[in-house]
Amino acid sequence: MKFNKEKILGFMKDKAYRPLSIKELMRRLGIPREERTGFKRSIKDMVVSGTLIRIRGGRYGPPSKMNLVTGELHCHPNGFGFVAPDNGEDDIFINPRNMKGAMHRDRVVARVERFKGDRKREGRIIRILERGQKRIVGRFERGRGFAVVAPSDERILQDIIIPPRNTRSAEDGHIVEVEITRWPAEHLAPSGRVIGILGNYDDPDVEIEVIVKKYGLPHRFPADVTAEAEEIPQMVLKREIKDRTDLRERKMVTIDGETAKDFDDAVSIEK
Repeated sequence: MKFNKEKILGFMKDKAYRPLSIKELMRRLGIPREERTGFKRSIKDMVVSGTLIRIRGGRYGPPSKMNLVTGELHCHPNGFGFVAPDNGEDDIFINPRNMKGAMHRDRVVARVERFKGDRKREGRIIRILERGQKRIVGRFERGRGFAVVAPSDERILQDIIIPPRNTRSAEDGHIVEVEITRWPAEHLAPSGRVIGILGNYDDPDVEIEVIVKKYGLPHRFPADVTAEAEEIPQMVLKREIKDRTDLRERKMVTIDGETAKDFDDAVSIEK
């Protein structure tokens, strides 16, 4: 039998299916000996992606069969969060005490435990499949023996502890970029190291850079666009001048400020 992940999942979604071990699955699906290594690898890949869940006794099944949901966690500055399921169903409310060290934008597995008013679901996170943010921007603050970075994004609920050897000479009030080196656990704060100092928090240019990093905005042109732009000649060809208004002999004064991002406003005065 030639198997693929879709066939495995289809078999498991049958109404009569109950969680089985890998050996039981191979026997039930009739997987030949020469394909068993690949089959085991497929099962492990599906667990990593959250398509399957491994429970006690080394048994496997889809989340829907075990009252579990996989999705992305969206945190609120007040401490609670919501899991947005991969299948597009309604969000699941997560109480602050049921976060289990998960952070904003992590992919998680949540167990639905009860329904609130209007049949809204509430649950707890039981597993973190993939961390959503490995780098965080925030304000650097020195303490006794260590420093902390308070994330600029209020949806990241945990301050990042920075050991003295990982401060990179950052000073109080600096906006820094941090790489997480230890993820948070249920009763353990995350820690990290400073990998970049953006500047002081009251600098307008720094605010722009924080927004870019906070929302993951693209801020560099693709290589092919840059290459095409570099091919544009810096001098206007004579044959093109006749189709343009030539103002080169007039005196122009730019009116953009010294720190402007572009200089495209100017005036010309004549008697």
